[in-house]
Amino acid sequence: MGADIVTEGGADCRLRITRPPGERDFSERAKALCQSLLPHLRRAVTLHSRIERIETERRLYSTTMDRMLVGTVVFDEKGSVMRTNGLADEILAENDGVRVSQNKLHAAFPNEDRELQRLIKTALSLPGEAPGVLQPMSVTRPSGRANLGVLVRPVPAGEWSEDRHRPTAVAFIRDPERKSQLSVEMIRRLFGLTTAEAALAMLLANGFTLDEAAAELKIRKNTTRAHLRSIFAKTGVRRQTTLIHMLLNSIASIS
Repeated sequence: MGADIVTEGGADCRLRITRPPGERDFSERAKALCQSLLPHLRRAVTLHSRIERIETERRLYSTTMDRMLVGTVVFDEKGSVMRTNGLADEILAENDGVRVSQNKLHAAFPNEDRELQRLIKTALSLPGEAPGVLQPMSVTRPSGRANLGVLVRPVPAGEWSEDRHRPTAVAFIRDPERKSQLSVEMIRRLFGLTTAEAALAMLLANGFTLDEAAAELKIRKNTTRAHLRSIFAKTGVRRQTTLIHMLLNSIASIS
């Protein structure tokens, strides 16, 4: 005795109930009992499929944010940290500007910490239907390195909004000193560059000047200028700043 369960989301589940050889056939009562279980099994399979899909998407988005050099800190309805992505973990481990203490996100300096707490509290108080509200601030690092950029926003409520312990707000942390994870090969293939041109483009995207890139690549300055002119011709841009902006916003930055 059995049934095949196929959900609207495409999940496929098979239920089979057997008896040893020689036993009598299933009665109508047993079949009715099995039939009564099917709606519950279908609901369980649907929920499992949905949770698995959500978790897969969460891992994908978390990895993408890492690649885009954005740390994420997710808060529950009380402002406690629920989870972080890998880049946020690295930034927090440095304890240079922001840290987590007693499961709360804090800034290093008191006046900035008060502002950060205000932004988090504001985001938590906003309705889930107002996801476009952004609360940015700059956070000073005691080490003297460039300030961190922190942006706090509410998380829109979804179909599980009745759950009291749910993601309610998120902080995005950007460290301007972290280098882009661009790949020479990806840049080469995306823009039709030579390997030498792609290597130069990657260094420029990571903040090198043309002279510094020449020293890093161990080539003459005139050669780097020739490469840059060729890159401009192939990408259709005329300014170095425009080139860098295009590279940092290309698919290569999330590959």
